[in-house]
Amino acid sequence: MFNNPYINTFSSGISESFFSINYASSFPRIKTALKNQNPSTSNALNKTYPKNKREIFSYKYTIALDWLQFVCVPNDERFSMEQIPHPDVIIDKVIMHHNPNFYYCYRIIYKGIEMCDIYMYPTNENYKASELLIKISNHLLYTQDWSDQVEYLLHLLSLKIARFNHLDIAVDSVSNIKICESCRGYFRNRTIQINNEALMITPKDFKKKTLMWNMYTIGSKSSEKFARVYNKSQEIKYSGKEYILDFWHLNGLEKENVYRFEISLGWKILKMYPSLSLKDLSKPEILSELLEKEVRKWLIFKYVKLEFLRNHRKEHAFNKGTERPLFKWNRLPKQINYLTKVPVAPRKRNEAKRSITFSLGKVREDPACSTTMDYVKVIKTTAGDFDLVDWMNVKIDYMFRKNGIDPIPIFSGGTSIT
Repeated sequence: MFNNPYINTFSSGISESFFSINYASSFPRIKTALKNQNPSTSNALNKTYPKNKREIFSYKYTIALDWLQFVCVPNDERFSMEQIPHPDVIIDKVIMHHNPNFYYCYRIIYKGIEMCDIYMYPTNENYKASELLIKISNHLLYTQDWSDQVEYLLHLLSLKIARFNHLDIAVDSVSNIKICESCRGYFRNRTIQINNEALMITPKDFKKKTLMWNMYTIGSKSSEKFARVYNKSQEIKYSGKEYILDFWHLNGLEKENVYRFEISLGWKILKMYPSLSLKDLSKPEILSELLEKEVRKWLIFKYVKLEFLRNHRKEHAFNKGTERPLFKWNRLPKQINYLTKVPVAPRKRNEAKRSITFSLGKVREDPACSTTMDYVKVIKTTAGDFDLVDWMNVKIDYMFRKNGIDPIPIFSGGTSIT
């Protein structure tokens, strides 16, 4: 009845041979399809590759801290933020912050440079009553001698470090697009497998223009180890962190198509490195060594042929696969050129927007809550102080009316919402 004894069906992203139903002996075309199979599952991704792949994969990297938090204790039991005597230190109390573990937050500005946020008075038993949490400003981590500046500030404030609480190590490179490709292959195609099945790889930030996910998260954000890979060049356009572009230029990276691999480490992992210091964290060779210890065996991608997956157990097929390394580990930088100074002024208007959005979210969760009117007061006051009334009205309309909630009874009086 059939001239061709094979029924072949094609599905985007999966090899034609996977759906082949064979009614006779093996067909050579299946072997050819497996041999020529491209593990990449998106033609749009290939557009970012130049014709000469040796040019893109020169494996030029930069490495730096992108987030640093640590716990401090005061040398004096009578420590108070209102009694800092140094004339070059300005203390700005943050009205609304997003750390639920502490009641108060103070922003420290030293000689006109925003240095850090200090969180005081714990709300739970995760921290002792005498402990403070310090988060270093992001731009400071890209400057020369930032560790010396932080140590001097701690000396002025009469504080000492008790333990490191959280840090992010960021590796930037054009070649990191290969990590994004591996994540995409794992998400859409069985031929890319990972060694750690407990890890969940999740796509984020879908771009309709390129029909691609712009970010992949690896693991759980609530765990002690969490990673993500994304297009940092695109992200900078929205975050405004243009000093990172200067940092790249200083270290020989282009501004376009740079992807970032970022690993977050919590305090349970950091306590395994008791000798770690601020000075160590400013050295790229220490960061490279720490990255390799925590990531190299934690996350391994392998390309596995479909015939292995069909004919063997998953563990055996993975062992026979071809590894797709995250980095050229021996090429991670041992030296980095840091910026001399980052001219960043405190962006209070953006912070006001974040505070209003956070407060609106709390009001939307439970409009009948006893604290609702306090949040409404903060929202209206902040919007008025920073000339954000029109922006606030649009935000209320988006967060409330589009979700079927009438905001007029909640926000009536004082500030217009229509």
